[in-house]
Amino acid sequence: MKSKVLKSLAAWLIVGAWAPAAQAAYTITLQEVGGNVVATGSGSLNLAALTYSFDLLAWPNSLRLDTATVSVGPPVGDGRFFTGITSFPGPLGTGGVANAASGSGSFVGFMFGGYLMVPLGYVSGAPLGDSETTFAGTSFAALGLTPGRYVWSWGDGVTADTLTVQVGAPPPPPPTTVDPFAGLKAKVAAIPRVGTSLTDKLALAETYFAVPDAAAGCSVMTSFLQQVRALAGKKFTDAQAAEFSADALGLMTAMGCD
Repeated sequence: MKSKVLKSLAAWLIVGAWAPAAQAAYTITLQEVGGNVVATGSGSLNLAALTYSFDLLAWPNSLRLDTATVSVGPPVGDGRFFTGITSFPGPLGTGGVANAASGSGSFVGFMFGGYLMVPLGYVSGAPLGDSETTFAGTSFAALGLTPGRYVWSWGDGVTADTLTVQVGAPPPPPPTTVDPFAGLKAKVAAIPRVGTSLTDKLALAETYFAVPDAAAGCSVMTSFLQQVRALAGKKFTDAQAAEFSADALGLMTAMGCD
C-alpha cells in the first residue's frame, strides 16, 4: 500500500461548494454466486453533510466484518474518505478478513464503520455507476457474514442520505391485504340514490368477519341481499340488483356462509 496522502480541506471545499445537495442513496448487495461471494453496488451519494478527512492511494478492497469495513469496485483503488456519519451498524458478522479477487467500477464503501469512501474527484450527487467485487472460493458461513440489512445514514432534510448493505436476499414484502368487500362497496357507492344504508351494512359485515364472528357477518350479508332485492327497480335497475346480488353471494361463499 502506498503511503497515505492528505489533501487540503480548503481545496476540497472549493470543489464541493458546487456539489448538488439533493438526497441520493447507494446500495451494496452481497450474494453467494457459484462458490464465491459477489458484492454489487450502485446509486449516488450526497456528501453535503459530511466532512472531508483524507485520501488513500492504492487502498486494498477488503471485507472486515468486525469493523464493518465493506466496499465494492476493483481489488485496489484510490479513495477519498469522509466523516460525519450519524448512524451506522455494528459488525457485519463474526468473521475476519477477506480480500477481493477481482472487481470493477467505482470504489465505494465504508472503512472501520464510520469512514465513507468515494472515488477521488467524485462530485456529490453524481451517479456512481455499477460496481462489482468477487471474494473467490468462499461463502457467507465461511466468512462469518450475518445475512441482513445494514444501513449507514447522515445529514438532515435535503442533506440526508444513506448507504445500505444487504447481505443475502432481502426478505419478501408482506402480502398485500386485499379488501374482499372493496369492489361491491365501490359499486354501491357509485349510485347516489341508494344512500348509505347498503354501504353501512357492508361495513358492518366486514367488521364482523374481521373479529371474527362469521355468523353475525353472514346475517348482515343476508339482510343486505334482502334490501337489494327490495330496492330493485326503485333505487337502481334490475340488472344492477342482479349484479349486487351475485357479488354478495360470491362474498358470502368465500366467507363460509351457508
